[in-house]
Order: sequence, then C-alpha cells, then structure tokens
Amino acid sequence: MNVDEKRERLIEVAAALLADSAGQRMQTTNLNKALFYVDLACLRDFGETLTKNSYVALEEGPVIAKYQQRLVKALEDAGFAEQGIDGRSKPIVLHCRPSKRYVTTATAESIGRVAKWCSEKSAKEISDISHLNPGWINSYEEGLGGDGGGMPLPINLSFAMQQIMDDDPWLAAPLDEETLAALAAADRNAGQEW
Repeated sequence: MNVDEKRERLIEVAAALLADSAGQRMQTTNLNKALFYVDLACLRDFGETLTKNSYVALEEGPVIAKYQQRLVKALEDAGFAEQGIDGRSKPIVLHCRPSKRYVTTATAESIGRVAKWCSEKSAKEISDISHLNPGWINSYEEGLGGDGGGMPLPINLSFAMQQIMDDDPWLAAPLDEETLAALAAADRNAGQEW
C-alpha cells in the first residue's frame, strides 16, 4: 500500500471519529486511542485494520507513529479539522468530512461505537485504559520503558487485539464426562519419551 492511501485512510477515519464524537471534537490523546481501538475492532471483525497505519508504544499509550505530522497536521492541511485551544487542552475540532472512500457501512458502526466511548472519557481515563493493552505493554517494556530507555517500538496489533476480545464461553464451560474420561486415560499412560 502506498503512502498516499495510508494518509487518506487515516484522515478519513479520524474525521469520521470526530464527526461521531460529542461536539465533533476530541482531545488529541482521545483521537489517537480511538484510532487504535477502531483498528483493533476492524482487525477482530473484518480481518484487517481500517487505517493501515502503525502505532508506536509511547509512555502516553499507543499513538499513530509521528502523529503530530501524520494526523494533526494532515487534518489541518486538508482543511478537515484544526487543533484548537480550550483552556489547557487542545482539542481537534472537525470542520468537514472527506468523502467516504474507505469507511463502509459496517466499519462506520465500529467507528460510531468507538467515537462515543472515547469522547465520553477524559484523556487520562482513555490513556489509563490503553495502558492495560497487552500489545502496548509488550512494546513499551521492550522499547521506551526498558532499562536502556530505547526507541519507541511498533505495537503488534494482533497481540493488542486481545484486550477487546470477548471471553469464549467454551473455555469456561465445565468438562463433560467423555472429556474427563479421556483426560484420565491419558494420565494413566506413561507416554513415550521424545
């Protein structure tokens, strides 16, 4: 995939998130986390991310790599949104949406749910939730959070997706008699050495 398509996808999804959020605005932290969770939801539900962008593990949580340039500046340069000032915060405010090229009816539902969820939380709350993500934890501990204070590492989204997976009732179900008998039989045999 070329750089232009990745840029277009990111801008379109970010604008859709802003459009579905309270007041058509979000803090930069919330927008970064919303993009992360939309991509995880799309990976889970459709087998691929929507933005096709990479996320890195910073101390503040998962963010689009080089987000100031690739997200905030790109939205402003395209005329879709701008970063305003509201007291000490700097929300990104939507002006208009790009035409839908990559957002489908199915992915729009995911975007709407994530936008509502992220826009109802403070930047600290959403950041704290993202710090529970196993993909972020792994990349942060191996990168910036390591003893050497290394470089920000990309997050493995397949690993990160674990945070949003539903519990599988099959795994919690009690074992039936046939399975218990099979396990007991296996335990009685010494097996073969490797």
